Amino acid sequence: MKIFKKVFWLIAAFTLFASTGFSEDYYQIDKPGIKKFGISVASATDSSGNKAFTEQLETMLEQSLLFKIVDKKDADFIFNMSASIEEKAIWFTLEGAKSKIVTERTFGVKLKNTDAEYLKFRTAQVANKVIQELFKIKGALGSTIVYSRTEDNRKMLYMNQVAVQSNPARVTYNQYSNSNVSWSPDKTKIVYTAHTSKGSQIMMQQIIPLLLKTSVVYKELGKASGPYWGADNNIYMTLHITSQNSDIYKFGFSDSDSAELAKVKRMTSNSGIETEGQLSPDGTQLAYVSDKTGSPQIYLLDVNDDNTTRLTHTGGYNVTPTWSPNGKSIAFRGIRNKISSIYRIELSSKKERQITPNAIDAEDPTWSPDNSLIAFVGKRGDSATKIYFALASGAKEYNRLTNSGDEVIETAPSWGPDLQ
Repeated sequence: MKIFKKVFWLIAAFTLFASTGFSEDYYQIDKPGIKKFGISVASATDSSGNKAFTEQLETMLEQSLLFKIVDKKDADFIFNMSASIEEKAIWFTLEGAKSKIVTERTFGVKLKNTDAEYLKFRTAQVANKVIQELFKIKGALGSTIVYSRTEDNRKMLYMNQVAVQSNPARVTYNQYSNSNVSWSPDKTKIVYTAHTSKGSQIMMQQIIPLLLKTSVVYKELGKASGPYWGADNNIYMTLHITSQNSDIYKFGFSDSDSAELAKVKRMTSNSGIETEGQLSPDGTQLAYVSDKTGSPQIYLLDVNDDNTTRLTHTGGYNVTPTWSPNGKSIAFRGIRNKISSIYRIELSSKKERQITPNAIDAEDPTWSPDNSLIAFVGKRGDSATKIYFALASGAKEYNRLTNSGDEVIETAPSWGPDLQ
């Protein structure tokens, strides 16, 4: 094994992982059917704090869907921990085993305290560091997902941090059913559809830090749904013209802090249904769903010249397009042979790939901020729908986001910021 040793201190409270590359060659996260790597995690100090930390780290690494925990003799990579949690300073060494030719990296973490909740976040940062060094991605552990959860026949919004929170935080306390969340470009606010007894309206709420006060940004009841907060800071919504006709409009905020949305431009114009508009990360294309060919399909609209091209050509039902953060792919729900699955299509090649296995009915995809995972609504058999996530490259395995009971219905996830 070839080793080049480098040492870094990492300050866990803020700029935790700012180091550069690790291996002479790294592993392609986007490769379909990527093999899980065996990793051994061990502590040189046998303290209760270290034991709890290593157990938590093992769980989080497995939650990433990229690793399996193995004995040292069977490991592809070895992760050693020295010093102790009780001393509020710990060292880690990550090195290759077997035939893995890598640069050994040693780094330290200084801790502010040993509170259990605080250590969960520090553990997630350490696990993300391992992912970053081997795969050249930031890691999605500890990132935030907002989703709808049915309570008392109403959908309330909840927030959960991947592999960190065991109990989700409630976001909305209004008397409506809430869904269709979209994050602001700076990931501090959300807009969503609130379904009232008189019709839908569009609401906005600050979420990081979480404030319970909400404001109505579009009050015309029953006219709008599915708000999407674009990279250009405009809101793209579906306006319902008639029961058989809807189009996508661009709305903007005025300068006032309490401003309502003002109509800027009609983006689509068709006699049928056009909905679910999502602006690309670079602001040049609008992905949306239209039934103008007789079945719902996904189209791309060039926002500069208004030219439209059809993106999906396989199957008779393709909906809920969502852009990858890097703008290279779109994930969507497609039905093939009566099975609802998550697919992704590459914008460069137009090649389609199935992400979720046939063993689970899946819909409503949303990407992690580092492009590595896709969360979705899944239903197995007669059970209630839950939020799951899978590798964005596609795999047979997937993990549950929450541990809610069988009676709880979870829908409409929207992935927000990564762990800071």
